[in-house]
Order: sequence, then structure tokens, then C-alpha cells
Amino acid sequence: MTSPTWRRTAFVPLLALCMAHTGLAAQDTAPTADAGAATRRDPEAVAAIESMASALRMLDSFSVRSVSSVDVVLETGQKIQLDQRITYRARRPDGLYLELESDRRHRQIYFDGKNLTVYSPRLNYYASASTRARSLDELVTNAGRDYGIALPLADLFYWGTPDLPVDALTSAVYIGPATVGATKTDQYAFRQPGVDWQVWIAGDSRLPQKIVITNVDDPALPEFRAQLDWDVHTPVPESTFRFEAPKDAASIVLKLPADSDNTH
Repeated sequence: MTSPTWRRTAFVPLLALCMAHTGLAAQDTAPTADAGAATRRDPEAVAAIESMASALRMLDSFSVRSVSSVDVVLETGQKIQLDQRITYRARRPDGLYLELESDRRHRQIYFDGKNLTVYSPRLNYYASASTRARSLDELVTNAGRDYGIALPLADLFYWGTPDLPVDALTSAVYIGPATVGATKTDQYAFRQPGVDWQVWIAGDSRLPQKIVITNVDDPALPEFRAQLDWDVHTPVPESTFRFEAPKDAASIVLKLPADSDNTH
């Protein structure tokens, strides 16, 4: 069987987003948002995002695991859902470990404040390079600009900066209370040009528990969905961020050509 042809779709950073046109089925309790919410900026909803950003900024050391899925659109216009598991271990200001695993690829990324390393356990090769980034916030930008590496859930790092562009929101509404797993949350929906997004924020920790992003620039409306499991109490040791190459691992140049097959 031949592989399907993918249509390239890119999700804009989450802080340039909004709420999807999904149409709610009949339910016992109607959501708080009303018909005029598409253009409303609820000050309490904006304040909730600012509170979440503040909570993220206060995390000096944390781990977060996510079971997520992303829609990929075929050339025929059909949407295909791909699942993946994402693990972050981070310590501010300059320690990061990321593992991304799916049926099609397995990657580990290490950042120790100086060097960025990408390792593929399945192919047993790695690539390391020095980077201009000296903090997690800088890494998000530099990894994409210098090496074409898009960090999943990178919006966690955008949220955790004072530059959260709340002024760009064209809509911010409170949907209502919701439960994610066993955690009591409040659900919010936001809109910015090109992207809709929803976030479920824990009432006690103010940390995001679930994210849904919809790319409204694509007629197929592909989505990214992630449910987050936080550990903010277990210390993350410095050794987590240092890559030690296996003896038989091959070293390659850290470069991702546009036409490369990045599916392993």
C-alpha cells in the first residue's frame, strides 16, 4: 500500500488562536457563552489567562506529560488523526528535556543552556550543536529559526513570559466549569486571527489541564488536542538535560532539510 500524500498544514503559535465552530449537541446544562460571544472580550476570561501565565512563570522546576493528537490533512482534503505522547522535564532558566513518541517517530531533545541535541532512539543517531539560546524562552524561538525544530506545546513557554499578547485577542469568553480527569477546571475559549483555541484551567493551581487548537485558515479545520498531567513537586536533576551518546550511536549534522523524511 502506498503512503498517502500529506497536505502541509502549520499551526500558528497558540497565542494567535480562537474557539472552533463545532456546534454543541443537546446537553443538560448550556455553556455560559452566548451567541454574541464571537466578538466579546470578557475581562474575567482575559484575567484567567494572565493568572495562568503567572502560575507558569512561577514554576522553577516541573515535569508535564501529555497524551495528544493532531489532525493531518491529505491532499484529498480528508483529515487523518495522529496520536503522540509528549514528555517535558524542565528547570529554569536553561534546562530542558523533551521526548516525543508516536507510531511513526521517536525523538528526544536535550538543552543544557549551551548545547541543543536531538536523538532518535529508533535510528540510533544524534545531532548536537551550540545554540544562541540561553533560556527556555529563547530556545523556543532559536530552535525553530536556526534548525527548523518545532517544539510541541511550545506555547507553554510563550505563556510563561511577560509578553503574552492579550491585546491581540479578538474574543475571550468563559464557557463554564468542567472536569478534566479528576481535576476541577474552568473552560475558556479565545480567538485571534487564523486560530481558535480553548483551554481548561485548574481552579487551584491555575495550570492548563487541556488544550484544543483549531487552525481556521485551513478549510478542513485541523485540530491539535492535548491533555496535560503536571508534576511540580518532584525535583528535576541537572543530569536530565545532559545527553550521553550510546557507544554505537552515529553522529550527524543538526540540519533538517525541507524535503527530509522525518517519520522515524
